[in-house]
Amino acid sequence: MIIALLMICFSLYSFFGWVIEVVYRSWNQKTFVNAGFLRGFFVPIYGVVALFFVALDDFSNPYPLIVQFILYTILASALEYIVGFFSERVLHVRLWSYEDNRFNLHGRICLKYSLIWGGLGVFFIEVLHPWVWDKVVLLNEWQAIIVASVLAVYFIIDFAYSISLGRKLGILLETGYQRIITSDAFELEKWLRQEKRLVLAFSHLRKNMSEAISKKFENNLGVVLDQYKSILSIKELDIEFIEDDDYLECVKEILENREFLKTKNFKHHQSSIFDHVLKVSFLAYKICRQKGWDYRSAARGGLLHDFFLYDWRDGNDPGRPTKNFHGFRHSKIALKNSMSLFELNKVEKDIILKHMWPLTPRIPKYKESFLIVFLDKYVATYEFLFKLKKEKRIISNDV
Repeated sequence: MIIALLMICFSLYSFFGWVIEVVYRSWNQKTFVNAGFLRGFFVPIYGVVALFFVALDDFSNPYPLIVQFILYTILASALEYIVGFFSERVLHVRLWSYEDNRFNLHGRICLKYSLIWGGLGVFFIEVLHPWVWDKVVLLNEWQAIIVASVLAVYFIIDFAYSISLGRKLGILLETGYQRIITSDAFELEKWLRQEKRLVLAFSHLRKNMSEAISKKFENNLGVVLDQYKSILSIKELDIEFIEDDDYLECVKEILENREFLKTKNFKHHQSSIFDHVLKVSFLAYKICRQKGWDYRSAARGGLLHDFFLYDWRDGNDPGRPTKNFHGFRHSKIALKNSMSLFELNKVEKDIILKHMWPLTPRIPKYKESFLIVFLDKYVATYEFLFKLKKEKRIISNDV
């Protein structure tokens, strides 16, 4: 009977943890995220930690709250570290990382969230668990056993399935680039859909996947990119500098639009929006033609991916639709502006909407979209580094 009741409590606390994670992740990512490693509405680490808190209660109860807080902090941190270690060594996937937080240990735990665990522990033991236990013990023996058995079978099935999916994700991080460039649009979309929930749920997975893919893009496209560094180094690229009639034909409609040409008036990175998107667009066109990909969509989508008409550095710019979260929101603004003026195909829409991945959660569907994700960052980084080198050269000459 006690085991059955504890199984029910474990499930309830895992569900409460899922609610906490959904609210937190959805708020951070500005979209609904079905959080957690399992497919169902449970985050088991919360249930495990809760039961350990219950087991510790008899020992910790005589001590002051501050001592209990410290004990709960240590216990929860140890369990979180073990789970993180398990996912990395067994699944070969790092589901979260605190490397950007101060006072972290191997990126698996950090002081900030350990203290939050401690606070939750005190609230749990003093308030939540007594209330839940009073409700659960109202079940008779057979009711408790049946409910606990159903939940146990569910957890076993879901956990086994999720472990299998987690191992596939480990392979995905190693082979993602190759699968992207060798898949057609339908196969790529189907492949990404299978992994979508976990990649959305764990932002660190998106970061790892993006870094792995970007590194492969840079290694495989190094020769092509080196050919156009003279273009990248020009602060403001004049369209007359591009002597490629096929490219100009692809983007003629956009380059002749007066509203789009207003992007020349807004600073972006080290030049203007217009200059940045033109470089991204032209490089995407060249690479896609060489690879046999959809170069027209890449050229047009690349040109429109930052089609917003405000100074994103200035939170008080009257033309800015929102004062905060520019990185998360401007892709939707760019898509809205583009659709109001031009007829776009599904690849072009995907490029514009998802070019900020992995900052935004939606995974690109097409290889051309992944290319723009890479080139957007590559061009911005090159412009920034080129400016630094130029400034150092000027300082050196002055000296």
